[in-house]
Amino acid sequence: GHIKESINIPYDEIDENIEIDKDKIIFVYCRSGNRSRIAQEKLTQLGYIVHDLGAYNNIDLPKK
Repeated sequence: GHIKESINIPYDEIDENIEIDKDKIIFVYCRSGNRSRIAQEKLTQLGYIVHDLGAYNNIDLPKK
């Protein structure tokens, strides 16, 4: 599953060439919360504003 209007970018594909607007706040999540923590760390190091929502099943947002 995924949160409505989200996009999937695998955490192991995050690098300096990723094309995400740095003016937007990014929310990351995954099945268990482990990969989202790694993604948050990588994106933060690249200068993005990131919030880790953790495990998908614990998120209280509209899902598809």
